Amino acid sequence: MTNQLMSEMVRNQWPITLHPDATVAEAFRHMDESRVGEVLVIGANDCLAGIFTGRDAVRMLALQRGADSRLEAVMTRSPTSYCAVICRPMCYG
Repeated sequence: MTNQLMSEMVRNQWPITLHPDATVAEAFRHMDESRVGEVLVIGANDCLAGIFTGRDAVRMLALQRGADSRLEAVMTRSPTSYCAVICRPMCYG
């Protein structure tokens, strides 16, 4: 396996974004189709409101929440450690 710079890994890739009122089922579908492990949750003024990841899905299952749950109820709010290269064009809400 070769070492790659982060900029090379994300070049020409756009993150999947959904609104907070989208369901977990929608997020799962997009994640599966795009073969990614996260969805950025975009709120008012197209600002980053949170992120929904596989780890959030595991926590959601542990809490016995269904796939009809809204992302705003199960996402990680205001993520601060997400890759600045990807989120640079976004503002943080």
